[in-house]
Amino acid sequence: MAISIIVVGIGIMAGILWQNGGTQRFSHDVEAARTSAQSLRDLRETLSNYALSAKDTYPTALETLGDRASQPMQAAQSAGYDLRYIAGQPSSDGGLHSFVILAQPKKSEYPSLYIDDSGIVRATREHRAATAEDPPF
Repeated sequence: MAISIIVVGIGIMAGILWQNGGTQRFSHDVEAARTSAQSLRDLRETLSNYALSAKDTYPTALETLGDRASQPMQAAQSAGYDLRYIAGQPSSDGGLHSFVILAQPKKSEYPSLYIDDSGIVRATREHRAATAEDPPF
């Protein structure tokens, strides 16, 4: 009796592994969001490096970064997202010391993403832009 239970258990596990091809698979929306979130992290790193060399100020537009911004932006677009960079308000010294990048999905079932100079990617599945108040992705 115990052997037949073990054989059935092994058969079920083998069937699950065969069906999944032995790997964990994710839905298209999660994969697209992961790709776009990585693009946001890459852009944030590029912006941080820019700020280190520019007296702790961020650029007014991503185009200022040239090729360093184009690859992450293209990756996000290929994943089904449009990116929007928003420079912070100038401070009393005239510098831009903050930014926000929004990743808006082209498909309604994909989550909206957000990153700012803190480096935390945030997400929402509500049909609106993600904000600093949304949970981390």
